[in-house]
Amino acid sequence: RVTDEQVQKFLTECKSRGLPCELFGAATNARNFVNWKFSPAEESLPRTAQMLSRAVDIRLPLTWEDSDFLTLCQVVEESLAVVMACVKRAVITK
Repeated sequence: RVTDEQVQKFLTECKSRGLPCELFGAATNARNFVNWKFSPAEESLPRTAQMLSRAVDIRLPLTWEDSDFLTLCQVVEESLAVVMACVKRAVITK
C-alpha cells in the first residue's frame, strides 16, 4: 500500500526534476470532483475521494513533441526509483 509520505516524496522528486504535478484530490485541483460547482455530486463519494487522494495529476500540453513524452517517462521512472529506494532502506533498517 502506498503511503501519503511516499506520494509526497514522489511529487517532490518530480517537481525537483522540472515536472509539475499535483494530486487529483488536492483542494486546489480543478479536476477534483469536489470542486465542481457546475455538477456537484449528490453523495460524498468517500471511495472516490480516497482513490483521488493518492492519484497524481500530470498535465500533458498539446504542444509537446514525442521526445517530451520520453522525458516525462524518464522523470516519472527516476522519481519512482527514488521513492522505492527509500522504501527498501526503511524495510532493511527495521
